[in-house]
Amino acid sequence: MNSSSSIHPPFVYLLMVVLTLAGCASMSEKECTTADWRLIGYEDGIAGRSTLRLQAHREACAEHGVTPVLDVYLAGHREGVLVYCRPGKVFSLAREGHTYPEICPVELEQELRPAYRDGAKVYQQRSRVQKIEQRMAAKQNEFNEIDQTLADYQKQIIARHTADARRLELLAETVSLSKRQDRLEEEISALEDRLQSRRQQLKRMEARLQY
Repeated sequence: MNSSSSIHPPFVYLLMVVLTLAGCASMSEKECTTADWRLIGYEDGIAGRSTLRLQAHREACAEHGVTPVLDVYLAGHREGVLVYCRPGKVFSLAREGHTYPEICPVELEQELRPAYRDGAKVYQQRSRVQKIEQRMAAKQNEFNEIDQTLADYQKQIIARHTADARRLELLAETVSLSKRQDRLEEEISALEDRLQSRRQQLKRMEARLQY
């Protein structure tokens, strides 16, 4: 065995770990030494990050001999959270399928929970629309594939070299596939009606539920 093969992989792994850890540092040396901890806390809060983010700052700045000012950071974080935890933001999160932001203070739940429920309703309605669109697309693809198959069968049927027995098989398959296409047309048409109805419901819901 080549001696380099037993050394190279661990070295590469160690290098990857070092680079990963370096990439995870939340703050640079300059940011640590010139830090406005109230502003940093505010920015974390307004971005929806929990106070656990402070641990990442602490670890990053410890390398440069800097320690975060806890009470100042927390004061800024509380201010940022109050900006983040507003009905419009919570509604948007729910509308996109995200969970309720646990970072928001309990005393705001009475105001925020209704907005979250409304956003969840929009998300559910959007999901219904998407599912119908997916079903329609699948059926349309099947319809198109049958079209291609039928065109191929037609060429074989009229070809001179096709045996009579094979021609009869192709004719029978053509009849069967044509019937399947007819059913698909009916199913696609029904789905189009449902899709139009769901889209109208979604449009009315989004117009009614605005934050």
